[in-house]
Amino acid sequence: MSPRLQRMSAPTACLAVASTAALLIGLAAVPAAAVPMPTALTTVIPAGEELTIPLVAPGDSAQVIAHRGNSSVAPENTLPAIVSAQRGGADWIEVDIDYTADGVPVLLHDNTVDRTTDGTGDIRDLDYEYVSALDAGSWFDEGYAGAAVPTLEAALDWVADSDARLLLEYKNTWSPEMVQLTAAMIADAGLNDRIITMSFSAETTGLLQEFAPDVERMILSSAIPIDPVAYARQFGALGISVSGRAVLTTPGVVEEMNAEDLVVLTWTINDAETWEQLTELGVEGITSDRPDRLVGWNEKHSSSDGGTDGNEPVLPIDGVLPALPTLPVL
Repeated sequence: MSPRLQRMSAPTACLAVASTAALLIGLAAVPAAAVPMPTALTTVIPAGEELTIPLVAPGDSAQVIAHRGNSSVAPENTLPAIVSAQRGGADWIEVDIDYTADGVPVLLHDNTVDRTTDGTGDIRDLDYEYVSALDAGSWFDEGYAGAAVPTLEAALDWVADSDARLLLEYKNTWSPEMVQLTAAMIADAGLNDRIITMSFSAETTGLLQEFAPDVERMILSSAIPIDPVAYARQFGALGISVSGRAVLTTPGVVEEMNAEDLVVLTWTINDAETWEQLTELGVEGITSDRPDRLVGWNEKHSSSDGGTDGNEPVLPIDGVLPALPTLPVL
C-alpha cells in the first residue's frame, strides 16, 4: 500500500523528499513507420490472453507510468526517484538503461553523463569505475548530493524486494551480448513478469524478442506506425507506446489496437486537460513527470462526484509523497 501524502506544492514536495535523500545515496526517435519491419511473424500474444497491462474502456482510468521515476521530486533515473514513484502509487516506473565501455548496464537517459552528473563523456566510452564515482543528484538539488548512477542490477534488486513494476527503455542500439546479459539479469532477479522492455531501435526490439521472449515488450515510437497492429504483432508486443500528442491527432488508433487485444501507452503528459482527453479515448497508460498528481487526478476522475474541470489537480489527502526509507549504499 502507498503511504499517505499531504497536500503540498511541487517545490515544497521537492524539499520534503530532498530532506530524506541522504538516506538513499548510493541507490527521441525515428518514427516506426520509417523502420523496416521484420520479415516473419514470431511471438504473437494469443487473442483473449490476460494482458500484463489490461485493456480499459473509454473514460476509465489509465495506468500511471512514472517518467524516469518520480522525476519531478527526485533526480531522474536514480533510486530515490524509483522509490518515490513506487511509494507514490505509480502502476509502472519507466527508466532508461544504457551501458558502460566495460559492459555494465546503468540507468541513464542521455548518450552522455554531462547533463545529469558532475562528469563528462559518452556513457559507452566510460568505464564503470569512473561512472560509479559520479554525483547524479546535485544537479537536481543539493539534498541529493552524492546520489549514484544506479546499475541495472541495483535497480532490479530493489524492485525484487518491492511490488514495483518497471518499463525498461533500452537507449540506442544494443548488441546481442548486452541484451542477453540484461535478459539473464531480469530472469535471475525473478522479474520476468514485472518488467516490460521497449526501445526506439527496431534492431534492439528484435533482439529483446529473441533473447528475452519471456519478458513482455512494447513498440516505442514517436509517431503512429502505418499499420500499428501488424507492427506490434511482428515483434510479439503488447502494443505501442507513443507520444500522447500523436494519439490525440490519430484517436482511432486506440480502438483499432484494443480491438486486437493490443494496448496503447502514451508519453509524456503533465497537464490535467490532456489526461482527460486521453482517458476519454481509453488509452491504457499515461506516462508523466508528475505521477503523484496523476494518481490524485485518477482518483478524482473516477470518484462518485465525477469528472474533472480540467484545472490543476489537487493531491489526495490520502496520497503519495513518501518519507523515503533507508536503503543500503550501493
